[in-house]
Amino acid sequence: MGDEEDRKRLEQMTQKEREKIIFERLERRDMLKTRFDIEQKLKRKQKGEASKKQKVSKPKPAAPLLNLCLRLSLPMRMLPQLAVERGRLP
Repeated sequence: MGDEEDRKRLEQMTQKEREKIIFERLERRDMLKTRFDIEQKLKRKQKGEASKKQKVSKPKPAAPLLNLCLRLSLPMRMLPQLAVERGRLP
């Protein structure tokens, strides 16, 4: 598209034919650009979701919370509540 041979071929056409070809090329280019933009957005979204999955960490061990309960003389039934408050359990 746009080389010397293409220019000569376009010059031999009527103005109406030439404008039709150019219009079709512009439409095709716009369609390809739109498709490319959508694919890029999809890749970014998938990459973001993949990084979110990596960021989701496993629950931290409860041993430090157990030690906290023992130090503060809290009843063991408080352990699950502390775990949730401190983000150690979902």
